[in-house]
Amino acid sequence: MSFANAAESSTSFTMPAQAVTVTATYKDLPPVTYPVTVVNGTGSGNYAEGATVNITADTAPAGKEFDQWTTADGVSFANAAESSTSFTMPAQAVTVTATYKDLPPVTYPVTVVNGTGSGDYAEGATVNITADTAPAGKEFDQWTTADGVSFANAAESSTSFTMPAQAVTVTATYKDQTTTTYHAAPVNAPKIVDLILTKAGVPSNFTVGKGKDKQSINFTKEIAQNMSSKTDIMWNGEPVHQTRWVEVNGVQLEVMNPEYWEAILAYLNKLIDDNPWCGLDYFTYSYDDYCEDLQTP
Repeated sequence: MSFANAAESSTSFTMPAQAVTVTATYKDLPPVTYPVTVVNGTGSGNYAEGATVNITADTAPAGKEFDQWTTADGVSFANAAESSTSFTMPAQAVTVTATYKDLPPVTYPVTVVNGTGSGDYAEGATVNITADTAPAGKEFDQWTTADGVSFANAAESSTSFTMPAQAVTVTATYKDQTTTTYHAAPVNAPKIVDLILTKAGVPSNFTVGKGKDKQSINFTKEIAQNMSSKTDIMWNGEPVHQTRWVEVNGVQLEVMNPEYWEAILAYLNKLIDDNPWCGLDYFTYSYDDYCEDLQTP
């Protein structure tokens, strides 16, 4: 026997010459599905609640790279930071979006020899560099490099340059320290004694005590007694000359001998050692101090 339409819940058939039993059968309803929209990627479609939805971001535009997946529909991604990931479908429509960010700039290494500022920099960045403290007896000279960069001021210990699209090594160089030598006109021993004592606030004829207990040191007289001539003073068993000859700009000049001044200073301090009753501190006004005073207006 044949049904007019076996797939219709209401149908008919022609009765044969025998008993007939017919049965209506049933099947599961198709699952309810909800739409998924993938912006900037693949995986859009209709999915049932609980289904695993696999999504993949499109290739990033020029100058960009994948950042993360975002959605306003409350789903949780297996890994939002992966360009290919998944989520479990809820009982609602879902829209997910692949987002992108700028690629990190390409950087190049800077190596600073004898200074600070080493690191990685992008092309066009301003690189600030500072030279280390100069070694003893040296002073900063200039910055050098073989990598073609131009310094804002190569003669300054702290300067900068604009980063090119390549690795750069820069070096701080040093030179012997410039020293200024001052030459003073000759000064006789009594005048030197007077200058040293005046700076210390001590009279030439230093006296302490009263009456019979009075004791004194005449520093000028003591120096005169220690001189081997009108100009030379004795120190460590040898005469020290008052003057010496130097060449300045091609001209020979007779100037003060620094050792002469220092010998007088040392002898005055020896007098303090030899006369501890005096209670004086050592004299300190040196030849360099004298020259410095001469340069002060």
